[in-house]
Amino acid sequence: HIMVYNTHLALTQEERISQVEEILKIMAKSQGPKIFLGDFNATPNSKEVQKVYVNYMDTLEGKDDEFTYPASKPVERIDYIFISKEIENQGTQTIPTLASDHLPIVSSLSVS
Repeated sequence: HIMVYNTHLALTQEERISQVEEILKIMAKSQGPKIFLGDFNATPNSKEVQKVYVNYMDTLEGKDDEFTYPASKPVERIDYIFISKEIENQGTQTIPTLASDHLPIVSSLSVS
């Protein structure tokens, strides 16, 4: 089994920190591979996203030019796919489209 957790975090940092802490507590209760993804409404250096980096890998880590928002002219990244250590990232990219106000992220993953 692979546990998948999807979120769309709030607009204020205080709410996002609380939400991330609660989600991470829920995730800690399950064993095995986990994927945590969604619209975090926060950049990689924010406190709330840094809390996720403690135990999960960002599939776009190291790709500093892969922004997700706004889709029409992306200048920041606020969307993520995080994976646990049991999952290997085979490749990740954003998809240029105006189907949403955010660019989608696509990852090819494998479970070891």
